[in-house]
Amino acid sequence: MSLCAGWSKDVQKGTLSIEGIYCFNANYGNENHDFFGFDQSPSFSFKTHNFGIAVKYTFLNSDKYRFRPFAELMGYAPIIDKNKHRFFSESFFATPAPVETLGSYGSPTYEFYSNFYESTPFVGSALLGCDFRIVQHLHATVGIGYGIRVMKTKYIEWHEWEDEVGTTDLEKLLKTAPVTTHIFHLLDVQVGIYYGIGFGKKGKDPSAPLRVKN
Repeated sequence: MSLCAGWSKDVQKGTLSIEGIYCFNANYGNENHDFFGFDQSPSFSFKTHNFGIAVKYTFLNSDKYRFRPFAELMGYAPIIDKNKHRFFSESFFATPAPVETLGSYGSPTYEFYSNFYESTPFVGSALLGCDFRIVQHLHATVGIGYGIRVMKTKYIEWHEWEDEVGTTDLEKLLKTAPVTTHIFHLLDVQVGIYYGIGFGKKGKDPSAPLRVKN
């Protein structure tokens, strides 16, 4: 869920908006299993608070047209992210424990492996959509487009005996493990509603829109 507040102005034959974005992201469990069948962490146990900026151009005159197409560029990054070194499955979902397997060649010890979350330094999207004026100053928007997510993780494997003293040895392994950067290309869908407040001329949408969108 995102909350946006910013400034807009009629320019030429459309409206230009520049907005600050606060975005709350959290995991949602899927019957406690991810795509590969590994356990997922409980819903909302993996949370980030993010801030960014959006630039949006809505075509056509706001006074004459109820339906108006728009184009939007948006990007944000975490401002609060307390998930470093959380276990991540092979499909990059938060999971409560590493994968456990019996040692190779009949060894009685167990072996473990897991991805470990490091950070998500950037999330962005480029959208095309439609703005629908419900009543004066109150609008709904629907958009679809390209999304990109940059995520950094580490991957390690370890044996049962390496972790007998607790997490200390595991932390040492993580310190020396290389960081891998993953770039995910996504289909981004946006549904939102916003209300203009502030300083517009009488009969026109104000210049300070407040939006809530998913």
